[in-house]
Amino acid sequence: MTAIKGYFSALAAIVTSLTRSAAGIFALVIILLVIVLNVAALMRLFEWHWWLALPAAILLIFIPVLGWLAAIVFAVFGGFYLAGSGFDWQKATHAAKPAGSFATMTIMEFDAYRRNVMPGGLARACKEDVGRSLGTGTQLPIRASNYCECYGQASADTLTQADLAYREKTGRYTDEATARVKDAVVSRCGT
Repeated sequence: MTAIKGYFSALAAIVTSLTRSAAGIFALVIILLVIVLNVAALMRLFEWHWWLALPAAILLIFIPVLGWLAAIVFAVFGGFYLAGSGFDWQKATHAAKPAGSFATMTIMEFDAYRRNVMPGGLARACKEDVGRSLGTGTQLPIRASNYCECYGQASADTLTQADLAYREKTGRYTDEATARVKDAVVSRCGT
């Protein structure tokens, strides 16, 4: 415990001394820039959310030598991603998904697709169908909108990569997959 307290005391002394000069303030700005670039790289490479990437990026700064080297490497990657996306944070931190088949996706690609794309796409399709059937267009009752959001998440959590590959190949889901999704939607969202 004394070693940790001593480390942070020394760190506080360093930060305090850095803020007393222009060069020190410049160094602190560079450290902050490195943290931001690290967050961008970690979000893009590992498909993390910002709230997970930020502590990891800060932790790298506090790990002597190896952490610093990793922070520099991630900062280069982050700078490359930001510059390549025209400094658009959303494009820089989320890799574009290549058009391909569900059958050829890796497990990690499918998991990211299931978390990031499927719920929103299924909810949008549900809302369009409900809007057409009610004749309201995009103006849905709140209950219907909430149901569609729940439907999208429940369906995305239930469908497997094999289910989507089968649908891609045949144009329809298996009866077993349809029944599984229906059960999940009814149990989570009601009718």
